[in-house]
Amino acid sequence: MAQRVLKSIIESSSIWLLYLLYFSFRFAHFLLEVPTIRMIEYAACNRELDLAPHVSSYTRGGPNDGRCNIPSVQTQISTITGWKLSFDALAGLVSIAYFGHVAEKRGHRIVLALCCFGYLCSLVWLTLTCYFYRILPVGITLVSSVFLLIGGGQLVFAAMTVALVADVVEPSSRTKYLLLLAAMPHSGKLIAPPIATGLMKQNLFLPSFVSGIIIISCVALAQLVKNAGKQQHLTEGEPVGVEEPLLGDSPSHNNYHGTQTLIPPATPSNQAEDETDANSGRTISTPEAENSVVYRFMSSTTHLIELAGSYVTSETTPLFCYAAFFLKSNAMASEAFGAQYLAERFGWDLQNTTIIRFALSLGAVIATVAVGPFASFLLKRRGASAASINIYIVRVSLLVLTVFFLVAWRAESSKLFIISMLGAGLCEGLEPALQTLLSVSTRSEEMSKPFGVAYTFSLLGDMTGGPLMSALVSIGRGTATPSAGFCFLGSSFIFAIIEVLAFCVPRGEAQGSSRPSPRGPRRLGQNASERD
Repeated sequence: MAQRVLKSIIESSSIWLLYLLYFSFRFAHFLLEVPTIRMIEYAACNRELDLAPHVSSYTRGGPNDGRCNIPSVQTQISTITGWKLSFDALAGLVSIAYFGHVAEKRGHRIVLALCCFGYLCSLVWLTLTCYFYRILPVGITLVSSVFLLIGGGQLVFAAMTVALVADVVEPSSRTKYLLLLAAMPHSGKLIAPPIATGLMKQNLFLPSFVSGIIIISCVALAQLVKNAGKQQHLTEGEPVGVEEPLLGDSPSHNNYHGTQTLIPPATPSNQAEDETDANSGRTISTPEAENSVVYRFMSSTTHLIELAGSYVTSETTPLFCYAAFFLKSNAMASEAFGAQYLAERFGWDLQNTTIIRFALSLGAVIATVAVGPFASFLLKRRGASAASINIYIVRVSLLVLTVFFLVAWRAESSKLFIISMLGAGLCEGLEPALQTLLSVSTRSEEMSKPFGVAYTFSLLGDMTGGPLMSALVSIGRGTATPSAGFCFLGSSFIFAIIEVLAFCVPRGEAQGSSRPSPRGPRRLGQNASERD
């Protein structure tokens, strides 16, 4: 009894430490969303207008926004913002497979620390580039994405945290704890905007300083995290299966412009070598080429491509989910330009446009905490299956997103534009609904592989969405006219396309996988007994 209580206390403290670590890292990122655009505008505007820096520039956030609302400055801001989104996603895409292997070999703690270090370097580069705008061109702020290759940035950090939570808790309790973990980013996004506004009123670069302090504290917190990796399991006499994913049978995901967090499993060759070492106690010589970073990265990438080729099948439901993840990431990229559009179109001070992020986050919290669970409860009481509930949520969410982004494009007042962003946030149920729809159309033994493919499509959407929306938001911008907001029209059009595709998913196929399982007869018997 005492041992059970002690184990429960240790497990609980480990989980809350991971929650605190994840919340802190994500909060540090959200604290910089609007200040980053403001710093880029400050540097571009000062450089364009050749304004001499003075005290009020630093305390009030740079030159007056009215003097910065010229086409050359605003186009430069939107271009840099769009490409930064793309390069940040690219850094996560090319590094997550490698750091997944590093986590399995050397534990998650070192990867968490590397994520924090790379993110801190990226933040320092961005801040210094904008501060010394007279010496450095504004365009080289994009180099900050290169530093995210150290650790993989927030995408890898989120994946490691999810894996650690899944490793700490019992399999029967994973869903509850992972859902609570998924609520952390929305909580951070909800409280970060007003804090960022207050800090920017004191000093434009103060949010960067505060965010840097939080990231440094995350490095210290990461050292308290209990390591979990392949080597630890082997030494404890618990060999890891060749195809067992880091997240076990409960893959979880984190929304960042529609992205999921899932680490591909280790390659069978590397797994076999480790198991041989552990079982025989002998040292096996490995060629130097196979130990190199390049080799491990190429093998991980090849493995992910093979998964994509194997699991993009002729089935309608998985194909729809993969297409939806890609298109949704493209459409959601327009949210990054909401603050700039509000300032340019309606004359708001850019440092006060954090209300856009607040509206999006408030809508997301309402959707994930109240609207989604309540709608699911009502549909279950009416006898709807899990697949039917999720395809219904997908269709309704897409319809609402189509309407609200169209409203954002046609909004004639700032209040209506903010309301449209709140409405867009209310559709955060789309992401988990797509995830569940994909899971019910897949055999349980293969659960991690389709999610890995979906994760890849979502990241590719992040890469293409930034430049696409950057080009669209620049349409209509002239000497005397602001942006016409065509990025929001583009998002509405993309969501309408996904809505049409959603009605192409047959109801029968959405009820479950049409691919027979090797243990199909036994499972059918089990299902029949459950129905009885």
